[in-house]
Amino acid sequence: MLIRFSVYVLLLMTAAAALMANQGQGWKKVQSFYSSTANVRALSVEQLLKQAKQNNTDAQRELSYRYEDGNGVEKDLKQAFEWQLKAAMVGADDDQARIAWFYEKGLGTEADPFQAAMWYKKSAVQGNKYAQNLLGLLQINGNGTELNVSEGCRWMAKSAEQGLAEAQHNMGYFYSKNGLCGENLTLSLQLLEKSAQQGYSDAAFHLGRILVLGEGVPANPKDGLVWLEKAQQKNNLKAIGFLGWMYLRDNRGVTQDLGKAKGLLQTAAAAKDPYALTGLGWMYAQGRGVAQDLDEAERLYTQAAMLGHSEAQYRLAKLLLNTQQTGAAKDIVKGYAWMTLAAQQDDQDAKDWLQENPIRQADIEIQVAAMVNRWRKGQAL
Repeated sequence: MLIRFSVYVLLLMTAAAALMANQGQGWKKVQSFYSSTANVRALSVEQLLKQAKQNNTDAQRELSYRYEDGNGVEKDLKQAFEWQLKAAMVGADDDQARIAWFYEKGLGTEADPFQAAMWYKKSAVQGNKYAQNLLGLLQINGNGTELNVSEGCRWMAKSAEQGLAEAQHNMGYFYSKNGLCGENLTLSLQLLEKSAQQGYSDAAFHLGRILVLGEGVPANPKDGLVWLEKAQQKNNLKAIGFLGWMYLRDNRGVTQDLGKAKGLLQTAAAAKDPYALTGLGWMYAQGRGVAQDLDEAERLYTQAAMLGHSEAQYRLAKLLLNTQQTGAAKDIVKGYAWMTLAAQQDDQDAKDWLQENPIRQADIEIQVAAMVNRWRKGQAL
């Protein structure tokens, strides 16, 4: 059976929490937008300390940058946090947004999503587009604030209107088919394209995927492939993995090319992308484009299964329970445990398999249940 492309597509529709994690990486660029004035950047640490103690917010902010980066002083996130907090107390929206980020990520202080939400809100109401976007994501997740999808969408829309690429991507994503902010497919494509044109690779990936698959819109594989390749050029792992899966098939606007599929999937798998690990594992299990190697397939499936990928769990279970190679299952208990974990994630193949092949020995059933109960994401069985 060909590996489930549709499942890969479905699971690629990441949660808002994942969007937050990705967008956090851009905060350093945000800092440069809020760079201190030239006169304080030229000061020594001793001079900055003197002015900061006199409540000069530019000096306080610059000290925070210096301590965060270890620029001319030993890196000290606690000091970076404390000086940024002093600057934020004065009330400038950029400083409020930055201290919110410290609280959200636990930089120099204990992570405190409630403080993060409070400071993002203070900054957002002053029109700060970065704070508006991140506050919206917090509200959609119910992280540090009451779960409020409509309010989260409202704040992100305000940020998108100001041209922030991350917010344009988020709103484009959340306006897509079955989106959290209500389905508006025309606006979804417009916002994703605006974000992608600013070089935001996640937007290029999502736009390309929607066009290739025709999700709520007429399929346009040719244009979709252009956007996916733009995302690939920026080393977007989701796009690289998705392209790899496309080349496993002989449709979706590309001609099947197992060599190209292998290269793309290997690139994404090296960064522990669970979907790419699963696709590459399938190639080794089937001997498609590579010499069949069930041990390598098991290794790749295991990595993806540990990350919680249900199809990898199902396929790993099938390998462990397969009796065709040796006449006996490789590991019945682990096999049934992985199959059960996949079924618990509503994997239909796993549920069907368990229904057709129930555990018939009480001692094995007890061992499987114990193993499933102990398992946590990121762990092997």
